[in-house]
Amino acid sequence: MINNFQSALRSTFFCFLVCCGLLLSCVNATVAQQMEYREISLMAQTRGYTKAIVFTQDKLTITEQGTVNSSRTKTLQPEQVLAIKKALAALDSEALKADFEVSDAVAADAALMYSLQLDTAKEELETDYFALEDPPAVLKDLIATLLEIEAALFKD
Repeated sequence: MINNFQSALRSTFFCFLVCCGLLLSCVNATVAQQMEYREISLMAQTRGYTKAIVFTQDKLTITEQGTVNSSRTKTLQPEQVLAIKKALAALDSEALKADFEVSDAVAADAALMYSLQLDTAKEELETDYFALEDPPAVLKDLIATLLEIEAALFKD
């Protein structure tokens, strides 16, 4: 009888360990998916014209509103996704050093919002990035990377 009890206890404990392992692997997979999902929005506005560049995981969406309203989405090449993620990693690293927060889109907010003031001669960066007066160079690099990839994707 004691052997049966010990055997049942061992089986129950083994099942418990297997269930905990499965649960832990599910949680890790969910967290990894959430960490992979990142959304960045660039908003450009001039007299009655708005342009938004949105990067989500492996897609770039360009929305333009003004005289003609349009929205286009393209899937990025792996090297383009890598370039954006590299720029994001640099921004995250700078955020840790400068002690400001870069929010992910995990909480369903459109993570990083920036304003670009478009000028006919040049594009000039103006941003109120978490109340920073002078945006960090890594932020400018991220924006430049997104604009460069947009130009390559949407040549039409």
